Amino acid sequence: MTPGETWSLRITGTDDPSGIDCTVAAVDGPARRRALPHAEDGEALTADVDLPGAGLYRVTVGADRLPSPLTQLVFAGAGGTRPPEG
Repeated sequence: MTPGETWSLRITGTDDPSGIDCTVAAVDGPARRRALPHAEDGEALTADVDLPGAGLYRVTVGADRLPSPLTQLVFAGAGGTRPPEG
């Protein structure tokens, strides 16, 4: 993802946004945003997200019908760059 540009977060396995809690938080800082998923075609939800700066972010999706939240890490870098390896 590129910081400051909107991207579509896709949640598969359901088309019902009720009871879904979705947040995107910087791993190493205070940036935290709530994402509001909405129904899409098929069995998926979409949330439009923009990240304030470059870095690593944790996407957390919880639902009243899940035993525990699901998480995924995403990286935001200028021009879609990847973090250096090593």
